[in-house]
Order: sequence, then C-alpha cells, then structure tokens
Amino acid sequence: MTNTRATLRSRCDETALPTTGEMMEWIRSVVSRGVRRPGFEADADTEQWLVRELRALGLDDVHLEPIDVVRWEEGGGELELWIDGEASQWSCFPLPFSAPADDIRAEVALDTFDETGDASALEGKIAVYANRHLTPATALFRDHLATRSYDPEGNFDRLVHTQPFGPRIQAVMEPAMQAGARGFIGIVGQSWESEQYYVPYDAISRDFPGVWISPAAGQQLLAAIESGARVEARIRSRSEQRRAVSHNVIALLPGASDEWVIVGTHHDAPWLGAVEDGSGIALVLAQARYWSRIPRSERPFGFLFLFNGGHMSDGAGIRHFVQSQQPRIDQSVLAVHLEHVAREPRVENGVLRPSDQVTPRWWFTSRIAPLEDAVEQVIQHHDLRRSLILPPKALFENPPTDGAFLYPAGVPIVQLLAAPEYLFDIGDTLEMVHEDSLLPITRAVIDLVMTLSGWDGKSLRALDRDRGEEREQEREQPRE
Repeated sequence: MTNTRATLRSRCDETALPTTGEMMEWIRSVVSRGVRRPGFEADADTEQWLVRELRALGLDDVHLEPIDVVRWEEGGGELELWIDGEASQWSCFPLPFSAPADDIRAEVALDTFDETGDASALEGKIAVYANRHLTPATALFRDHLATRSYDPEGNFDRLVHTQPFGPRIQAVMEPAMQAGARGFIGIVGQSWESEQYYVPYDAISRDFPGVWISPAAGQQLLAAIESGARVEARIRSRSEQRRAVSHNVIALLPGASDEWVIVGTHHDAPWLGAVEDGSGIALVLAQARYWSRIPRSERPFGFLFLFNGGHMSDGAGIRHFVQSQQPRIDQSVLAVHLEHVAREPRVENGVLRPSDQVTPRWWFTSRIAPLEDAVEQVIQHHDLRRSLILPPKALFENPPTDGAFLYPAGVPIVQLLAAPEYLFDIGDTLEMVHEDSLLPITRAVIDLVMTLSGWDGKSLRALDRDRGEEREQEREQPRE
C-alpha cells in the first residue's frame, strides 16, 4: 500500500453519526458497571443496557440468545517463599481456571521447557515460569505477513509491538502439568508492576494450582534460583468456577437488499475492559446508530448487529451464533468484527500509562481483491495510520478472536483488532482508549459497506483466493 491518501469520496452522512463524546460516554457507561466476566452481574447489566440502547434506535427483533459459559472468580491467593530457610510473603493472583490450593508446599524448579524441550526436572516441584511477552518487530509483520500496510510516518521500520501473550499463548501451565509438577508460579511478562493478568481465559478447568506474580517479584525469585539458593514455596489460592448463562445480544435492521452485513464484537471482558472491549461495543453501537438514521432504501444491505457473550469463556457466544445463524450467515455479504481502539502503553517507574500513539491496527481481511481494495481505500482516506491488512491465516489456521469462527463459516470477513500489551491486565482503563480513532474507524466502516454496495455475497465468495486454494487442495487429495 502506498503512503498516500486514496481517492475515495466518503459517502457518510455526517448528521447521522454520533460524536466522539457520545461514543466515549457509551464506553464509560459500560466500564462503570464493573468487571464483566462471563456470568458476572456487570456483564448481565451490560446486556440489558445494550437491549435498551438498540430498542431506542428503533431496530427490529432486538433479543437475547442464551449461551452456556463458565463463570470464574478469584477469591485471593497467598504465596510464601523460603529462600535458604528465610520466609517471606509475596503477593499473587490465582491463574484463571486453575484449581484452588489449600496448602501446597514444595521446592521450586525453573520451567525451561521452551528452551530445552524437557520438563522432567519439574516432577514433584513447584514450577517457576517467566512468561516473557512476545516482542516481534512490526516490520516483520509488514514485510512477511501483511498484504498491504498504511504507515505514512514510517513507524513500522523501528516499532517493536509487544504482545499481551508469551510464547505459550494460553497454555502456560501445560508443560508443568504434564511433567507431574505440584503447582505453578508464573511471572507476568510485562514491564509494569501487576500480577493481575487474566490468562488463560479458555474456560478449560485445570486440576492444577497456579498463581501469577509481578515482574519485580519474579526477578527476585529468578535471582534467588540462579544464585543456587534452596527455594521452597507454599501456594494457597481460592477461586470458584461454575456453569452460568450469558447471552448474545442481537438486533436486525433490514435494508434495500435481502443480503446482510454482520457487524459484531463481544461484550464481556476480563476486567473493567475499556479497550477490551468497551471500545468495540462503542464501534458497533455507532454503526447501529448511523444505519438506523439512514432510509431503508439507502441502506445497501440489511444489518445484523451482534454483541456476543462468553468471549472470555472460549468464545462460547460466537460459537453459538455460528451454529444457530448459519442460514443468515449464508445470506451475508460481509462480517465486520470490531475490537480494541487502543493506545500504546508507556511505563513510568513501573506504572502503566497511556501514550499518544495508537497500537498498530490489524485488519484481517478475506483474500478477495475487491474487498482488500476497499479496505485499503477506507484506511487511507480516513488516515488510519499504523494499519496492517493481514490475510485471515496470517498468524494461525484461522484469524484470532471471533473471526476464528466466522471465517470458517464461509462469510467474507473484515476483522479489526489490536493487541496492546495490557489487553488482559487490570490496567485496561478508560485512559487507554484512543478516542481520536473512534469516529474515523466508524466512518471507514460505513464507507467500506457503501463501496461494496454493487456486490453480492456469492460473487465475492467466488473470488476468495483462500477458498480457491482449499478447493484446489481438495481436488489433489487422493480418493479412496
């Protein structure tokens, strides 16, 4: 992608748009409800608030669809260490979906499985693992993964984009579990002081206790281990997990065509979730607000607005949506998924602060040339800097987050998300939202839809290069 603005004539009706202040007020309203984990009261309150907002816009068939989720809540933790016999108390946070621990005491051993491929030394010990966050150079994404990029300031040549995960993603405890360790102490891999890190969030119940400790505490522990001191640990942790019911919030808005555009995000979060995903809620509400004010004859497609639940419970809501809505998915020309309008973090004296820069934006886009061209045009026209257009399979077999379920269902996708390092940390607060991006992204999505108004879903799907490759691979498979 060239670093000049595309010659797109925006077709937004500015009078139908919300203001940036209104969008921030939506995010503020969501955040004020409290921690929105699946099954939590604050998340249920958010569902009801969304229903009221959507009905006030005059949308059709606004309703809740129940989904089964796993509700996990921490009850505190205690970590006691003995370094050469000298005892000390350490702050800790129970790993989500790990087992409570009444009193587990053992010698510690360093988990070096990532480097050595051998975890046998962890048997009978409490494993200590440094979950160092991934730090890929953005230029590598641009040069080797992206199909196009927009970076007029040349930031990508020097930018290192620290991810919110370590190399094991969510399977942080698995090598220790499989080696027969007695427990797990994970060192959070970020550069500010916090042990409140909500990973894993896959809703897989592990009969194995684990706790997170902060980076500074982790450095002390690693130094003691590396000095050759004998280190023992005692873990006590309390948590509760149980089955619960959450809901997808769905609303319809018919258009001039009998085909649909799905515009979605998720409404739950690990903490207060201003960026993850209060910002996504605001982006989808802005689309609902806009299109509800446009005459039906001028809406090129019908719109299905989706706020799915259970994202932090292994994607329970989007899984249910794909299973229950396949007929409408088959009638869809596009699925737009919107998440994470995020500032890059900066750290001052071990404290997380917002910066003035936006976290790089990832636009996972189906390999359909007219769609990629349209995404490129709207990114340039609305000056959405630090943008990478990525194929759906750029990082994994399917795109990350909810696109992992929409893309295999066959619908063309444009999935916007970012991966700020604080995404699963308690520091995801209102000040981390890059509010100046809210309206430009909203305008870009509107223009994207209008640019596709001459297309139908069948024609677009026929141009999907990934699907063509899959069909070719199927032809090449030997037949029984």
